[in-house]
Amino acid sequence: TLLSLPTEVLEHVAFYYVCPRVLGPPIPLIALLLICKTVTYKFSVARHLYARVFKYKFSFSAIRRRGFEPRVGEWAWQLRRWCEVLKGVRSRRRRLGSKAYLDEPDLEEVGVQETMYALWIMCLEDDGRNRAQMQLAGVYEWVEGYIRTEMYKTVDKGWPLANAGNSCAMWVFWYLSSKARLMDESRKQRESLIDLILPFLTVPFRYPSSFAPANHFRLPFRSSASTPFTIPTPHGPFPIYLHPKRHTWLTPHFSRWTPLCTPLAADAAKLLYFSRRETILFSVLDLLPRNRED
Repeated sequence: TLLSLPTEVLEHVAFYYVCPRVLGPPIPLIALLLICKTVTYKFSVARHLYARVFKYKFSFSAIRRRGFEPRVGEWAWQLRRWCEVLKGVRSRRRRLGSKAYLDEPDLEEVGVQETMYALWIMCLEDDGRNRAQMQLAGVYEWVEGYIRTEMYKTVDKGWPLANAGNSCAMWVFWYLSSKARLMDESRKQRESLIDLILPFLTVPFRYPSSFAPANHFRLPFRSSASTPFTIPTPHGPFPIYLHPKRHTWLTPHFSRWTPLCTPLAADAAKLLYFSRRETILFSVLDLLPRNRED
């Protein structure tokens, strides 16, 4: 019987049952845990199984390249984390209108801003499988809807906020863009998106492209000679110095709270802008020769 198998063999059988294919969440795991109490107990403590499932479903080599080797329990925790994030995106996509971007306290799901940051981390750690899982969950379409309908819901004197949600949304949207998707956009869609991101691109006195002006060569500052000097303006102090403590997002990652710096919105806006502008060819006058032979 199934219960008479050694634990190692049982986990091996369970792995191939839970992971019939790479794409998609490990849904068969739920049915496996409902067989009986004995099986539920065995698999509830089978952290090696969950670590193996994570490495099959998601990218993991980037984590090791950065000199960090998670423990078995941390791999299992991160598997549940990524599955919850992608499940939240799929669930939100089924809602109508702006309800797809509302945080409902009655539902146990990851918040919108936290979801955006988690998706950006998935992009940073991607070696191919994270992107495929996000494509399957409809992350690109959901993030595009956020940029087009929600990015200006909260503003500061009419200007959009460069918060974690908006910044990560633009970064994820750019990362998941492809030539085929750019060419499928109509001219109206392309221009409306450019209008939305244009302030982040053209207003450097509100949206900086670096954490300190270019005259500083080392960060963080270590000497009094590098003390930030700014002047007050209607838009805030200028030049802009982004303090790490005020520009850090505390996010759970591999079962530990990790402070990570929020990516800059201006840089993502530049990538989105020029990737769409480059789809339009420069017009050449008929009076000019097209090649040397002409």
